[in-house]
Amino acid sequence: MDAMSNINSQNDSNLANELRTCFIKHNVTHTFINDVLQILGKHHDLPKDARTLLDTPGIIATKDLNNGQYVHFCIHYGLEKQLTLLEDLSTIKLSFNIDGLPLFKSSSQQAWPILCLVNNIQNSKPFVIGNFSGRSKPDNVSKYLFDFIQDVKELLQNPVIGGKTFEILIDAFICDAPARSYLKCIKNHNGYFGCERCPQKGKWLGRMTFSELDSPKRKYEDFSNRINVDSPDEHIINPSPLLEINVGLVSMFPLDYMHLVCLGVVRKLILAW
Repeated sequence: MDAMSNINSQNDSNLANELRTCFIKHNVTHTFINDVLQILGKHHDLPKDARTLLDTPGIIATKDLNNGQYVHFCIHYGLEKQLTLLEDLSTIKLSFNIDGLPLFKSSSQQAWPILCLVNNIQNSKPFVIGNFSGRSKPDNVSKYLFDFIQDVKELLQNPVIGGKTFEILIDAFICDAPARSYLKCIKNHNGYFGCERCPQKGKWLGRMTFSELDSPKRKYEDFSNRINVDSPDEHIINPSPLLEINVGLVSMFPLDYMHLVCLGVVRKLILAW
């Protein structure tokens, strides 16, 4: 009798795991999940609520920063929710997006979410791994990124997701120009030494221009060599906290297509025509 009970309990546990994976894969609503659980609960020992089945955390701890509040979610948790998409992979390439967005038209309140995307699988959807809320951007980038950096370090040291070990690679940080300057701790893109790809000094011709086509390229070492240097240079204001996880501050920060091409060159051509 006890053996039969143990088998039934194991079967119900397996069913709950399969349901959880299915519901996450198809991104269904909690209302739908609750209806399914109500029907299946008549025949199996299953949770009665979607939040219990999906292991939704009941309390989310927030951290006070100087000018707002920050909440962090674990990268492992976001990746585990995409386990069915990761089954055939041995390597996971991660892209991150960090940017600010206004929350209300009539208020200065804004959010600065940190998003993650598995770059080498189709139909992958970005998920939130952290979020800051305040009346301006986080005034201290090191404090803002602290939990994120610790989380990435832990993932790189212990790349086990759902019982399977992966190779974890950071692929890119997808940001617009102001966000790139903020994260890399460099001069703004419209400054005299604001070019992210070369050290030439810009010229002001009604706007900042960089006319040299044959200029030395910026390298990772330009940033890493300044970790223990207190004084800023013409381009780098402070060492970026992203250097702690060996992020290529040139190679892993692509220039954004939307602003440079769609709203840049193409817009100018349309207005000229």
